[in-house]
Amino acid sequence: MFASSRSSFHPSNDVPAIRIERLAKDYASSSGKEVRALEPIDLDIKHGSFVAIVGRSGCGKSTLLRMIAGLEQPSSGALHWERDAGVESVRYVFQSYGESLLPWLSVGENVEFGLRHAFRRSPRQSSNRSLSEIESYLSEVGLPGTQVLYPSELSGGMQQRLAIARALASGPEILLLDEPFSAIDALSRSNMQDLLLRIWQERAITILFVTHDIDEALYLADRIIVMEEGGKGIARDIDVSLPRPREQVSTRELPDFLRLRRETLQLVLAGSQ
Repeated sequence: MFASSRSSFHPSNDVPAIRIERLAKDYASSSGKEVRALEPIDLDIKHGSFVAIVGRSGCGKSTLLRMIAGLEQPSSGALHWERDAGVESVRYVFQSYGESLLPWLSVGENVEFGLRHAFRRSPRQSSNRSLSEIESYLSEVGLPGTQVLYPSELSGGMQQRLAIARALASGPEILLLDEPFSAIDALSRSNMQDLLLRIWQERAITILFVTHDIDEALYLADRIIVMEEGGKGIARDIDVSLPRPREQVSTRELPDFLRLRRETLQLVLAGSQ
């Protein structure tokens, strides 16, 4: 039986924001048989950490993220939250940013929608929020002066910035991102990586980041969870002790970066043998 509970401890860098115990997921196949998508796993996510989850397609990394977000119910296991957190403090940024935005609302109204629903304000209360408050969230992600535009008028990278701004407007303690930069060009991707690092450092939030890109995981995270192929669980938990702040060129040239890249890539490729 799945259980979700809150512990009584206070947040700190030494205490997990999320504790996962024997969490597993089964699906019913077309023939009616139960198919195990993710074997039971145990995992602690420290408050304020940046954790990347990597692995081959079908390894269960997105399934794990969706269970943490409350978008899917585990078949068994437990999720324990720190005292001041819970699923209501989690925000999820989808890979398909164009589908997650509301196209009939302007950029400013998309951010206002996040504010209204996160804090359970009525439309009238929400409409009284100052335009400067919404503008501050847009400026934080590099979209100043775009409130009156519509998502269709933005580039792919700008739409993803808007999705992040809407998530930030709701005041999350934990931010979950499922391959958020995979559909944008390489230069925009680098800019988004640096933007996300700045937001993480300034807001001191906890981030779980799913990606297929090992270089991206190493550049962003201070810890990488490598998932085994076929949903068999966690293959390795890797500490990324690269110095911060990170820099797009010099960080990727460090001997430790290259060593960790080789080690992580070997683990991922080994699952296909």
